[in-house]
Amino acid sequence: MPRVKVLSKRLRATANEVMLCVFDIAVHRQLADYGQTFEKALFTNMPINLRKPGEDNQW
Repeated sequence: MPRVKVLSKRLRATANEVMLCVFDIAVHRQLADYGQTFEKALFTNMPINLRKPGEDNQW
């Protein structure tokens, strides 16, 4: 994680954004190793928390 934090500061990005890019590159390399290529971008869904600190579920 120290390298991720250094890189995130250098790029003015969050550590999460850096890790998402790392994951994207790794997935593309893995698929390329198996001969898979895509003409369009590969999309996925990722849950995110939009609550502010201190807010709890009020369902």
